[in-house]
Amino acid sequence: MWLWLACTGAEPSDSAGGDDTAASACATGTDGSTLSCGEVQSCANPVPHAWVERGEALGLRGQEERDDANPSGGGVVLDDLDGDGDLDLVVSYATPTLDLYRWDGDAFVHDTMELSHPGVPSLVDIDGDGERDIALGGGEGQLLRNDGGELTLAGSLGSRGVHWAELAPADLDGDGWTDFYLVTTDPNDEQADDLLAWGDGSFQPRVDEEVVPDSMANRHGFDAILFDHDGDGWQDVYVVNDQGDRFGGNALLRNTGGGLEDVSADCACGIEMGGMGGSVGDYDQDGVADLLLTGTAHTVLLHGQDDGSFVDVTLGIGVDSLTSNDAMGWGSAWFDYDNDGDLDVAVAQGDFTHGHGSGLSMPVDLMAQTDGGFENVGPAVGLPESGSHRAVAPADFNDDGVLDLLVSQAVERPLLYLSEGCSEGSWLVVEAPAGSVVEVEAAGRAWTSWVVQDTGYGASRRPEAWFGLGDTDEVDAVHVRFPGSGGSVSLEGPTPARRRLVARPGSASQ
Repeated sequence: MWLWLACTGAEPSDSAGGDDTAASACATGTDGSTLSCGEVQSCANPVPHAWVERGEALGLRGQEERDDANPSGGGVVLDDLDGDGDLDLVVSYATPTLDLYRWDGDAFVHDTMELSHPGVPSLVDIDGDGERDIALGGGEGQLLRNDGGELTLAGSLGSRGVHWAELAPADLDGDGWTDFYLVTTDPNDEQADDLLAWGDGSFQPRVDEEVVPDSMANRHGFDAILFDHDGDGWQDVYVVNDQGDRFGGNALLRNTGGGLEDVSADCACGIEMGGMGGSVGDYDQDGVADLLLTGTAHTVLLHGQDDGSFVDVTLGIGVDSLTSNDAMGWGSAWFDYDNDGDLDVAVAQGDFTHGHGSGLSMPVDLMAQTDGGFENVGPAVGLPESGSHRAVAPADFNDDGVLDLLVSQAVERPLLYLSEGCSEGSWLVVEAPAGSVVEVEAAGRAWTSWVVQDTGYGASRRPEAWFGLGDTDEVDAVHVRFPGSGGSVSLEGPTPARRRLVARPGSASQ
C-alpha cells in the first residue's frame, strides 16, 4: 500500500547515500561505540551551485480537496523507510490522506494512505526494531508502524479535546524507548496544555499530565525543538508558541533526567511571538547552539551564550527576511547549501489559509551567510517568489555531495530543487542517532551540529549532520557524543572528506 524515493545529477538515482552496508569500521569507542567510514566520492569536474526544480517532471503532485481553515498541511518525511538505500517521501495535507512516493528508476510512483485525522508527520523508531516509524499529530495522535516500507496504523493517543500540532519524539527518560512531547494547540484558539507520553516499545504510549510544568498550561503550541541545550546528555525541549501575547511566550524546558523544568526566565528565550516553528544550528561556529524561530511578521535569531542564555541578534545581522505584518514564516532549516563552510538558513513563507482568497503570496528565502551577516539569495538560486509554503527539507537526493531542497506547499505539489553536479566545496555527513552531538575539526576550524529528526515546522528527515568544509578535503577529527548515558566515539585524522560516516552507540549508550 505505498511509497519510496531516491534521486542523480539532474534526476534521482537508484543509490542515495543512506545505506552504510559499504562502510567499514574506522573507529571504536571504549564502550563499544563504532564509527564506520564510507567510500570517498570524487569530484573531477566541480560546477557552480545550481538548482533545477524537477518535482512535477518526476511525478510529485498536490491535492484537489482542501480545508482552508486547517493549517496542518504541508508536512513531509524523508527517510529510507524500506531499507533499499533510496530516500522515501511522505507528504501530509490538511485532508486525512498521506501521499506516499517511491522512485522506480524513472519517476516517482505515487500511492495514498487514508487516515482518521490529518496531521503533521514525524520520524521515530517507536518499537526499537531499527526501522523508523511515523507519528502524526492532529486530532488523535496516530502512530504508523513501518514494516519493511509498509505503513500500517498501529496505535493512537486518542482524542483528548485538543489538536496536537506535533508529536515531538525523544528518549526523555533514558530508558531506551522513544517518548513524545505533545505540542498541543487548538484551531479555535481555546486554551490547551502541553502533555508528555512515555513510550515502552509498544504503539500505545502512556499519556502523563503531571510531568510537564504547570507554567506550560494554556499555551498555544506549534513546534518543539529537541536538543541537548546544556550539554548534560539529556535532550531538552524548546517550545515555540503561537499567539504569545495571548497565551504565553516560548519556553525552554530543561530535562533533569525524565523530568522537565521551565528555565525560560534564566535563558532570556521566553519571547512572545506568533511562532510557527524553529530549528537549531551553530551559525558562528562557537560550539553553542543558536535558534532560528519563524512566525508571523518576524523571523528571530537567538544567539546562544556560554552561560546557557540567548541574545536576540536578528536586526544586527539581517537574517529576518519577512517584510510585512502580513508575512508568515513556517518551515526553516540550517544547512550549508554551497559547501563553503558557513551555515545558511532557508525560510518558507506562506499564509494561514493556504492562499485561497487571502490575496497573499509569499516566497521561499535562502539567507546566505556573507561577511558575518545574511543576505537573501533565494531569487538568485531559483527559489519560488510566490506561493503558500510550509516545510523546507534539505537532503542529498541525487548523491552528488550537494544538498538539494524539498519545499512543501499547503495544497499544491511539493517542489524539488535538485543540484546540477558536485561542488568545489568539500563536505562530510555523519549519520547518528537523534539527540547526538557531532563535532568536526578541519583546517583550523571547528563545526558543531545537533542531530535532529524534525527541523522547523513540518519537516522530518533521517538523523544526520551535514558539514560543508570549504576548500579542505581532509578532516582532522570527528567526535560523536550519543544521547543518554554519554557514550561517545572519535575518529582522529587526518582522514578524507567527501564521504558518509555512520555512528552507532555501544551497549553503554543504549
